Amino acid sequence: MTASARAVAGPNTDPFRATAVQGVASLDRFVVRQGERTGIVLTVDKAPTLRLQVDYRCVWDHRRMFLAVETSYTKVSAFGATEPLFRYDYNRSAQSAPAAHFQIHAHRDAISYTMANAGAGSSRSRARAKGAGRRIPQLSDLHFTLGGHRFRPCLEDILEMLIDEFGVDAPKDARETLADGRERWRIKQVGASVRDAPKAAVDVLESLGYAVTPPATGRKRNRRDRLRAY
Repeated sequence: MTASARAVAGPNTDPFRATAVQGVASLDRFVVRQGERTGIVLTVDKAPTLRLQVDYRCVWDHRRMFLAVETSYTKVSAFGATEPLFRYDYNRSAQSAPAAHFQIHAHRDAISYTMANAGAGSSRSRARAKGAGRRIPQLSDLHFTLGGHRFRPCLEDILEMLIDEFGVDAPKDARETLADGRERWRIKQVGASVRDAPKAAVDVLESLGYAVTPPATGRKRNRRDRLRAY
């Protein structure tokens, strides 16, 4: 995390640290965040423009082998503002909202203003900056990333969101049908992810006690193009 933040915001960016939370019964908890709690300042044309704040709360998984994220948030705010423009949240125990979701806090004017003052970091932002005098950027111009090739939301996720957030009419058994479809989708995506990263799959299976025999042609290599795609 620190390396990624410093790659964008510079080598003086405050590092992320994992800190144990004391006094918690039965489960060891850890907080991963920057020590200064001020976030990562992002500049446009060398002027502070955005602030990125990240906070992860972790617990040991059920086998006490790996840290699992319990909750996390990633907030993006205009520099100097207290209310975020938007945020990505995750809650492992969520019941009243999707476990992983993003929320838009800002009025469209606030986001349009920020987009109109975009730098030249990408082809989209350059095109937006060139057109700023002719057309006010729209919220619909903003593309949120949602998990890439393998971890994107499925149709069932979207349908259930429409039921929860907009009160769309649905039969009582609709959620069970949606959960069945979501399960089928995720099993397929797990299989596709294994094809992208067979070594990781082998490592996990072996850690669970399985004996894995590689094919005669040797272990397959990871598909780095898929694993690295945005």
